[in-house]
Amino acid sequence: MEALPQERIRHCSFVNCTEDALTNCHKCGKWYCLDHASELDPTKYCSDCLKVEDATLEQAPLLDTDGVRHQGKVIRPVGNVFAQNGKLIHEMTDDELKEYIVRYQQAVHDCERSLDYSRITLGNALFEAGHREIAKVTRTTGEVVFISKKPTAQVKPRKTKATLDEDALTSFIMKNLSPEQLAKFLAKKKA
Repeated sequence: MEALPQERIRHCSFVNCTEDALTNCHKCGKWYCLDHASELDPTKYCSDCLKVEDATLEQAPLLDTDGVRHQGKVIRPVGNVFAQNGKLIHEMTDDELKEYIVRYQQAVHDCERSLDYSRITLGNALFEAGHREIAKVTRTTGEVVFISKKPTAQVKPRKTKATLDEDALTSFIMKNLSPEQLAKFLAKKKA
């Protein structure tokens, strides 16, 4: 897409849009900005002339004539834009067709590069998320707590003087004394 000289800048033709136009639509001739460019082919069509819903595809499993399913899929272009493009391609001269092929080869290459970049970026983010799960980061304080997946030996506490736990003592007495012995013990404690 070739930029217009500064003195010939046009504004987007879409209602209530004051942005500078990038180019004009190959179908309707209307000048459009980046916000009103088609998602599918922003360099050639405005968003009114080439809509995503007009370029729908159907996907089906790959079946042979015997009905045996194979690895892969069949993609059928069912949107009306594909029929229109077929007619346009059929009417192109040899030079126009070569230019068209080169442009869409580049578009496919750009999409593949963008897909690779997105996959790598997503992979890096997922990798980092895994590390953050292992090393819990407290965002407010910046503390990092590393959680080991390996079992570690428990540190035995140092022996200290045993403190008298009344509930444990009561439980021990209740389990080990007969009712008569318990009555005598309680009588002594009261006296």
